[in-house]
Amino acid sequence: MSAFVVAVVGPECAGKTTLARALAAHFGGLLVVEHARQVLEEPGALSRGWPALLDEIEAGQARAEDDARSRARIGDVIVVDTDVLTTSIWTEALLGHCPADRRARARERRYDVTLLCTPDLPWADDPVRFRPEEQAWFFRRFEAELVRDRRTFHVVSGSGPGRTSSAIARVSSTPGIPASAAR
Repeated sequence: MSAFVVAVVGPECAGKTTLARALAAHFGGLLVVEHARQVLEEPGALSRGWPALLDEIEAGQARAEDDARSRARIGDVIVVDTDVLTTSIWTEALLGHCPADRRARARERRYDVTLLCTPDLPWADDPVRFRPEEQAWFFRRFEAELVRDRRTFHVVSGSGPGRTSSAIARVSSTPGIPASAAR
């Protein structure tokens, strides 16, 4: 048995980061932060253009996940705030298509469970968020890709402690979660 890996995905402003942090704290796990935010918050990042930025985001996200997996001990929980699938969907949205090799790399990555966050929280303006009108489209794309890839996933909705409790219960009931984590 290796580490148990949870991916938290969904549209912009759907509470992914808040939920990922809460899950990592609850399970005493490692948190893999969203690499896209780190890249996009760099001064002048957008001047590099979307193709280059998306390549950098994908590679950085994969490296961060791989690093967490290599540091994890048997029975640890790793919580990933977004994943490479996210980069694939954003590539499609921004460039009109996603190259087959990028989608293949996203499909190759394995997670024990994925939580898909609904866009039912109030929109919060943020310098790296810019497509509030497309939240429903992104949600449908995530759902379709998760089904297509046959990933085990649960939809998380609502707000506040109820949302977090629901997510914890979903993760805790997933087959294969270490007994020490399923409290």
